[in-house]
Amino acid sequence: MEENGLLDSYLRHLRLPTFLKNYRQFSTDAAGKNLDHTRYLLALAELEVHQREHNMIQHRVKAAHFPVLKELADFDFSLLPSLNKAEILDLTRGEYLQKRKSIIFVGNPGLGKTRKALPGQVEAGLLPTQKHAAIAVARAIRQHRNANLQGEMGLGKTTIALAVIDLLDAYPALILCPPHLVPKWIREAEEVIPGAKGRELRRIGKGEDGEINDVRKFFNDFDAGRLGHKAIAMVASTSAKMGAGLQPIVRAKPVKVKGKAQVIYTCPHCGQVQLDPQNIPITEIEVFQKHRSFCNAQVSGWEIDRDGRRKLDKDGNPVWGTRPCAAPLFD
Repeated sequence: MEENGLLDSYLRHLRLPTFLKNYRQFSTDAAGKNLDHTRYLLALAELEVHQREHNMIQHRVKAAHFPVLKELADFDFSLLPSLNKAEILDLTRGEYLQKRKSIIFVGNPGLGKTRKALPGQVEAGLLPTQKHAAIAVARAIRQHRNANLQGEMGLGKTTIALAVIDLLDAYPALILCPPHLVPKWIREAEEVIPGAKGRELRRIGKGEDGEINDVRKFFNDFDAGRLGHKAIAMVASTSAKMGAGLQPIVRAKPVKVKGKAQVIYTCPHCGQVQLDPQNIPITEIEVFQKHRSFCNAQVSGWEIDRDGRRKLDKDGNPVWGTRPCAAPLFD
C-alpha cells in the first residue's frame, strides 16, 4: 500500500491522471495475459496521449464558443440521398491533405442565397455586417440564454434573427411579432433559410366550438415530418394576448345594490373587493379575462417604495403600514 501511495503521489506530481486512474487495472490485465512491462507501459502511454488529445480538443471547442457543435456522426445522410456517404467518410481520413489536393463542395444555396443580390453585392446572401451580428447574437444566446438586437430600419434585423435561428439549429422555432408583419416574417424565413417552412398560428385556446389549437396541430405536423426539420411558427402579438389561456381565479360574491342582485369579485388571497379605476366594484368577469390582472387592494404589511423595496424610517428600520396586495387574479 505504501509503494502504491508513493507511486500515486509521483503520478500526480508528473500530471499523469490517466496513468493514475488506470495503472492498477492495466497491471492486473497485463499479469493475466502474461504481457511484459514494455507492453504494459505502452498501453498506458497510449491511453494517456489519447486522453490528452481529447481534452485539448474539448478545451479548444469550448474556447471557440461555437453556437452549435456539430459532428459528422450527427449528420443524417437519409435527408440527402444524392450525397455519396462512403465518399464523404473516406474524406475524413484526410489523405487529400497529405496529397495536397483541393476539395470543392457544391450544393444547395446557403442563408439568403435564394434572394436577389442587393445593389453592390457580387452575389446574394447575408451582408458581412449581418453575418458578424448573427454570430455575435448566437454566441450571446449560448452563453447568457438571451440577446437583444437593436438597429436602424433597413439594417436587416429580420434576416439576422433568422440567421441566428439557423446557426443555433433552434427548430422548431417560435416568432412573436405584430400582426401586420406576420406575412413578412413567413416570406423572409422561407427566403433566407433554405428548406424552412413558416406557418402562422392564429387560433389558440378555446372558441365557441370548443378547443381550437393551431399550436397542437403545428407540433403534430412537425413530429410527423410534414413541415420538415426547419419549421418556424409565427404568432401575432394580438393572437398571443387573446389566446393565452389565462383563467380568472377571482371569487364571486353575490350582493344587493338598491334592491337589485349583483355579483362582485374579490381577491382569493386577501378577500377584498376588486375596484375599477373609478373605485367602483367590478361586476363583469370579462374584465379579468381580457388581460392579466393583479389585486389592487391595500393590505397590512411592510410598506414598499416605487422600486418594490421596503420603506425605511430615519433609523433605517422597515415601516409597517399598508401595501398593495398585488396577488395574481389569474391562473
